[in-house]
This record gives sequence, structure tokens and C-alpha cells, in this order.
Amino acid sequence: NPQPEPEPSTLNPNPNPNPNIRMGMNKKDKNVVKGLMALAVFLGLSAVVLDQALKAAGDPLRLVGAMASCYVAGQFLVRFYKQYLTPSYDFKAAGGWAIVTGCTGGLGQEYAHRLAKRGMNVLLISRSEKKLKALQAKLIEEYGVLVEYLAFDFAKCTAANAKKFYGSTLPAKLAAAPIQGEVGLLVNNVGVGDEAPLFVEELPLQDADDMIKVNCGATVQMSRALLPLMSDRRKGAIINVSSGSCAQPTAFLSTYSATKSFIAQFSRSIGREYAALGVKVLCINPYYISGTGLYPASKPSLNAPAAYRVVEGSFQALGKHEISHSYYFHAIIGCITGGFMEDSVMQLITAALVKPMGLNGSMLMIQQSARKRSEKKNPELFANLKAQREEVLAKLGRR
Repeated sequence: NPQPEPEPSTLNPNPNPNPNIRMGMNKKDKNVVKGLMALAVFLGLSAVVLDQALKAAGDPLRLVGAMASCYVAGQFLVRFYKQYLTPSYDFKAAGGWAIVTGCTGGLGQEYAHRLAKRGMNVLLISRSEKKLKALQAKLIEEYGVLVEYLAFDFAKCTAANAKKFYGSTLPAKLAAAPIQGEVGLLVNNVGVGDEAPLFVEELPLQDADDMIKVNCGATVQMSRALLPLMSDRRKGAIINVSSGSCAQPTAFLSTYSATKSFIAQFSRSIGREYAALGVKVLCINPYYISGTGLYPASKPSLNAPAAYRVVEGSFQALGKHEISHSYYFHAIIGCITGGFMEDSVMQLITAALVKPMGLNGSMLMIQQSARKRSEKKNPELFANLKAQREEVLAKLGRR
């Protein structure tokens, strides 16, 4: 249970707790400035588009260009409005308790710390009671909040114990003191991934089953358990943790990326189902994060930021977007790998450009390189996988 990484001092160089005094403007003044900025951008883009439309009146190609400009300008304005003029959802006002699954390490543990730091009481749900108790004690000691926990192994969720946990244990915990139904936020973080980039046939049967059961099943069942409470109170929010791999075909992580795509689609769907009932739903799609997954011991970098950046980014995006990378550089990566790099024409262009430079092009090329590194790092694993493949082919009469 490592200590959460402290925020760089550059994020808050002035310890003055009142940011309005530091900036010299109150909240109303800031909103006026933002509104004027948005108006200026809108008028500028409108002038450009109108000018192009007038010039294109007798030129079909220029007319198409003007229409495309209108579309891009509209997209920009909508994103600008949501990001800078729409307030983030105040989940603390929706209830004094937050629930975090898969919270004894990595991103989930950072969520627990950041929520407690904001004064939220936390219900921790994970499989190791020993780790839960340790995290509970640490959060209480550091932040002085109330912390409860439930030990539950989502990977070993049979029909019988699922009915008991979701239908009895969890509701009883939420209804009793000290929670008493005051849940403002659910973070569905629990998940499992691949040990290494593998062909789908190489993924062990139990691992594939656990991945579907945990990544998809836990997200659905935890949401089902909390949505009646939130919708009845007409307030509450859910953050579902997906992955950047959900946005494009991800070879050698096929089952994992498919489960994360499920989370994204599920999140968008229930978000629209429950919007009129006061419930906000956000799906975050981060790529690599320092200290988690494939980067367990790495230092924070531009590509693999510290976990707190993703967590705080998700709080900022909540109530503004359906899906967010919650970290600016991951949004850039997503635009490239999920857009340009997956376009059939762009693949030909980028492959020709990046190979001479020794770089990776499409997501397929990136994962192929990752698999080669894994083969060198863990030759025993891949030797066993090769032997298993030969055994399967022998049973099929191919050997």
C-alpha cells in the first residue's frame, strides 16, 4: 500500500486556500471571461465559415469545404463549451459516501485516497481482507474520514454467491449506519488484464473466463445494485474504468480490449437511460499509467502519468462527457491510434514514414513490438504456450 504520490507544487504554487483571492477574480467574473472567450471564438469561426460559404456559392468543391468547416467548428465549440463552461458534477453534494471496487492497489487505491482527501467517506470493496484493513486504517489516519469495507472476490462470483452479495450483503451494508443510503459516487475500477500480449488461443481458459466475469460482470452488477438508490434520490454518479484499448482493434489483447469496449458501450447506454433521473455516468479510457498494469515500477512520464492525474482528470470530466481519457496526452494518443492510424489509407502512409525511423505505426505494430519484448523477457512462458498449442493441435489430429 504505497503512499499516494504528492501533487507537484506547480499545480498549487500558492498555498492560499481561496483561489479567487489568488486570481483576483470571483467565480462570476471567471464565468464572464470564459463566456466572452467562447463568444469571441464563435464569432471568429462564424466569420470564416460565412466568408467561405459566400465565396463557394458557385463552386461545389468550396461549398463542401465550407460545410466541413462548419462541422469542425461546431465540434470545437461543443467541446469547448463542455470542457470550460460546464461545471463538473459535484458528487460530494450527492452523498457523503463513495464506493470503490478493486481498491487495494493501482488506480483504485489512488481513487480511494483522492476521494478521502476531498472529505468523502469511502466503502472499499476488494478480495483481500488483509489489504482492505490496512488501507482502511491508512485512510482514517491520514484524512479522518469514515471508511468501511467488504471483502469479495469478483473473479469467483458464482450464481449463488453473486445472489447473496448483490442481493443481500451489499444492500444491507448500504442501508445500515453509517452509510444509510448516502452514496454519491460509485467507481467501478476492479478489473483483470493479460499477463503478456497473447494470441487469443494462448490465453488460458480460466483467465479468459475471469476477465469477462470481472471486467464486464462486476461493472454491470455493481451498477445494477446502486442505480435504484441513486435514481430514487435523483442524484449520484458512476465512474466506470475502461481502457484506451477499447477505441480500436487491439491485437494480442483481444479479450481484454473487448471487455473494455463493453464497459464503454454499457456506460454510454446507462448514462442516457438514467440522465433524466439525475444520475451522471462517465467512462474513462486511460492508456498506460505509472505504477499500474504494464508499468508497475515505472516513474511517471508523459506517456504513463502518475495515477492521480487520471483520477483528478476523471473528476473534472464527470458531468461534462460520456467518455473521457481523463488525461490530455492520452486524448492525443487516442486521436492518433483510434483515428488516423486505423484508417486504411493512413496506415499505408504512416507505415512508410515510421519504419525508417525505427518507430511504431498502427496499434497492431505497437502490440507486435510489445509481444517481442515479452518473449525476450519471459521465454519460459512462451515456451509453455508453444507446447500447449502443439498439444491442442495433436488432439485435433494435426500432429
